Amino acid sequence: MYKAESLKVKKILIVNLTRMGDLLQTTPLIAGLKKKYPDSQLSLAVIDDFRGICSGFSGVDRLLSVDVNYFVPRLMDSKYSLEENYTYLQKLMRRVGTDYDMVINLSHTRVSAVFSRLTECEDVRGMTLTREGALVVRHPWLNYFFYVSQKRLFNTFNLVDMYNLTGEIKLSERSLYYRVPAEAADSPDEFLKGYSGKFIGFQLGTATGDRRWDPEYFGELANIIRERLGWNIIVFGSRNERELLNRMREVYKGAIIDAIGKTSMQQLGALIQRCELLVSNDTGTMHLAAAVGTGIVAIFLGEAHAGDTGPYTEKAIILEANISCAPCSYHTTCMDHICHRYVTPEDVFWAVENFDELTGGEIEQFEDSERFARVRLSRQTFEEDGFIYLVPLIKRPLTIESLLKGLYRRMWKRFLCPGRDFYPTEFERYYSEPEDEDFNQRLNELVSVFKELALFGGKGVEIASELREASSPPNVEALKKLSLDMIKLDNSIYHMEMTHPETMPIALSFRIRKKNAESDELDYIIKMADDLYREVRKQAELMANEIQKYQMKMITVEKEYAV
Repeated sequence: MYKAESLKVKKILIVNLTRMGDLLQTTPLIAGLKKKYPDSQLSLAVIDDFRGICSGFSGVDRLLSVDVNYFVPRLMDSKYSLEENYTYLQKLMRRVGTDYDMVINLSHTRVSAVFSRLTECEDVRGMTLTREGALVVRHPWLNYFFYVSQKRLFNTFNLVDMYNLTGEIKLSERSLYYRVPAEAADSPDEFLKGYSGKFIGFQLGTATGDRRWDPEYFGELANIIRERLGWNIIVFGSRNERELLNRMREVYKGAIIDAIGKTSMQQLGALIQRCELLVSNDTGTMHLAAAVGTGIVAIFLGEAHAGDTGPYTEKAIILEANISCAPCSYHTTCMDHICHRYVTPEDVFWAVENFDELTGGEIEQFEDSERFARVRLSRQTFEEDGFIYLVPLIKRPLTIESLLKGLYRRMWKRFLCPGRDFYPTEFERYYSEPEDEDFNQRLNELVSVFKELALFGGKGVEIASELREASSPPNVEALKKLSLDMIKLDNSIYHMEMTHPETMPIALSFRIRKKNAESDELDYIIKMADDLYREVRKQAELMANEIQKYQMKMITVEKEYAV
């Protein structure tokens, strides 16, 4: 891990050339870095389109906006010569600067990699380029974020925690940060003129349609809220989402405070701050609500994954479809978004009506019932070590997937946070006993699978040791043979990733990091391979041992119950 000293870190650059929500999720990292390096100058590079939202961020000493719509075509279009592009990049980097002590690139694109490489900073964390032009990712948590967490089946880490750990800061910033600028603080008065009582916000749109709850459902929800609670409805969104409001109006005929396309980013924050709650899809507006302290009832559909992009606040309830294919893979093309019909307006209203009890601890969990058979309800909670964790509100039987998620969470905390105190998530208490008759047999099979993976890791350590011996003095024939042996071994690990998806987080992490070599020097390659094989062995052994511990605990419980 990185061990930069406070006195040595004077200039920091964070690169986040992404959307509004991702920028808001960067604010705890900014706050943490300013606490750790109070005398540093922190610069933030963002896309021009989202410069406005950054005026509410504290801790940013210098804001750098990049016109990606201009920057990217120049690099891709053959009509621009290499000399022209180089001249353009020189001008850009003169503005950005190249004398940073730390650069954290949170965008996983080649454009941002070029950007971070041109800073010529030695301590670049995230995607960058080697001097030879090869794409690499530096820092264990950003390797995890960019690659392992993209295969999201077993990921439970929130994006904000991954960002924070990239900066090697304490996980003490338990909220997003956005300060509504003074000039926008009174802007809601005009929107809310003539209305009295409580307000609830609706965010109808999303970046992609497969994540979007049907506008007609929002209309039905509005009818229920007006009838049973009497609250006023405010609808947020961008100009191109007006058609969604029209569809909502076909179902809801009552008064609507229409803020679609009528606010700046700063005014949007001020208006959300006046709401009791925001009902939203997985959007930047949802993260803005978390940042200004407004409670959130979030609906996660399609590829939206509450485990990693859920709102970073304990004032949030998340609803998802209780269906095996949810959430979708990023690479799935769904022909029938059945998950959209699983979460009903009555489900969402129940979360709205019981919000305080659900987030305040009065309702920690409740038993499963036919009433909630088609929906998952969850809340966010901070653990003792500062990580945020998505906790199920409905107590359902433990599954293999849920068990592995919990065990992987423990394992990654241990391996990616060396030297840091961490809390081993007690996920088991949120589930009832497994109902699968073959559950224990499947666990036995998994133990064998992880032990086999550990053996592959051990074999790799042996090959690396033999390579080291054969390299000094060089034994060409032995080096060739051992190199082929290593290729075969790596293919075996890759095969396990394909045939036993339960091993994917370990196998994929190994495969990606091995490609991440920054030198072709033999000594470097051998050392890196040796380290990675040792990690595979330790991680797989730990997973096998943890499964066996769980089995022993279940046997003990069964004996006690029998007595």
